[in-house]
Amino acid sequence: MFSPIIDVLCGPAPVARVYVSNAALVESGACLTLSSTNWATGTAEYQGFDVPAYRCTAFVDITDLDTGVPLAVCQENYPGTRLTFLAELTTSAGVMTACLTAHAGA
Repeated sequence: MFSPIIDVLCGPAPVARVYVSNAALVESGACLTLSSTNWATGTAEYQGFDVPAYRCTAFVDITDLDTGVPLAVCQENYPGTRLTFLAELTTSAGVMTACLTAHAGA
């Protein structure tokens, strides 16, 4: 649901904390599939670039590896919604911040 004041109505979005189980490095534009619980506490599988969209739970839009600094805001793609959200991704290479865009439907 779109609302230009979503943060006023719902409060600030929590930062998702996700363990990426099979990737040393997550690249922007790639696909993640949530494999347990939810984005706040879950585990995601790294699917890479060539996976059909229907197999993706979220797309990695940008990471702090792209920007060189930790990310704080992720509303650029879908302002006024919670489709794009900030995540802290833990991988075997370490912890990074990323903007994820949720994917739902076919």
